[in-house]
Amino acid sequence: MNAGNIEVGKYKGINREEIIEHIEMNLEHARHVENERLSLNSIFSAIVAGVLAFTLDGDSAFVGFLSMTFLGLLCVLSMLLNKRWTDVFAAHTRVAQNLTRELYGDGMELNDFYYHKHTPNTENCGKFVTKLITIRTAHLFSWFYWVIFVMIALLWLYYGISMIVSFVQLFL
Repeated sequence: MNAGNIEVGKYKGINREEIIEHIEMNLEHARHVENERLSLNSIFSAIVAGVLAFTLDGDSAFVGFLSMTFLGLLCVLSMLLNKRWTDVFAAHTRVAQNLTRELYGDGMELNDFYYHKHTPNTENCGKFVTKLITIRTAHLFSWFYWVIFVMIALLWLYYGISMIVSFVQLFL
């Protein structure tokens, strides 16, 4: 590797150490964003568990309905934040990959450079199971939020119908 300036390409004349510094900075930002996403997931899970424990233990359909409304709104907000952080993570990684490609050339296998490529043991697995255990984490986070959202929506309907039935019984 030449320690001087880059001689060709988009970054001609820029010092290699500066580009390496930018690569490292983008990878650190990507790691920070990933930690933020994991923190959000942990906090969201704790809130959902707490609200569900409180709500499912009670008898009030109105409290249940309000709790599920709150959880539904929180879930939508968490989904949006998760999507944003996924996009920001991808952008930082893409910038680092483009800089690396510019520095080392197109022949480099970037996945090997950036990621510890975990290859699960799929010898005794069928095709379906193999596909399941190799799903990208970003997709798993999205699925997690959608499953929670569907559960909250079903409980919201249950408590809403219970409120309507209770209201109707008051007047009959």
